[in-house]
Amino acid sequence: MKTLYGIALIIAAGMTLASCSKLQNTSVLATANCSSCHGSIMNPAPPPDAAGDTSTSDPFVGAHQVHLNGSDFASQVECSTCHIVPTSIGPGVHPGGISSATLVTFSGVAMTETNTPGTRFYDSTLATVTPQPTFNAKTLQCSNTYCHGNFKGGNNFSPTWNVVNSSQDSCGSCHGIPPDDATHRGKGITLQTCYYCHSPMIGPDGVIVDNSMHVTGKLVLYGKSVSAW
Repeated sequence: MKTLYGIALIIAAGMTLASCSKLQNTSVLATANCSSCHGSIMNPAPPPDAAGDTSTSDPFVGAHQVHLNGSDFASQVECSTCHIVPTSIGPGVHPGGISSATLVTFSGVAMTETNTPGTRFYDSTLATVTPQPTFNAKTLQCSNTYCHGNFKGGNNFSPTWNVVNSSQDSCGSCHGIPPDDATHRGKGITLQTCYYCHSPMIGPDGVIVDNSMHVTGKLVLYGKSVSAW
């Protein structure tokens, strides 16, 4: 994970926002790391956030842990997928040096292109999908991300960041069962038959078996990961 986590883990985790002002002290800065103001020494992402909040309904906490640790459905997401990760800490740099406009900046798997002409599994009945993700700070919704269905045959679902329950991550939220593309359309495919082609990621009961193979930007087909699909 591309974070400052590798710097000395000395300052106690979960400091309050007021405590973070201590980072203006150069002697403290020498041992500062991501978890000095948020998260813990085991995991730098909130909770708690810099103000000490721990509820997932808080916008600055939200679904950080679900993304960083992975879920029953999806693999882990690097901090750099949604943020420009600071390379240093200090006055005017971080905290406080990131504008609200760039607080959420997408890269990596979130912008994975699918259905590119010339690739093996190109579907001429569908357009090429080149995600241009956005985050709405008012509605707290992520939109147009590969991760949530902006891919070939996907639903392009827009989840709400601080709603952390089973209402947004059920199978079928990000793509249909089956996905709406030429490969699956009209074949009578059910959730229980997905494993015919997508094992070992998914089992015969329609449950994700290996979440490290799901939502990675790659297609799992007959036990192999295909980068361009």
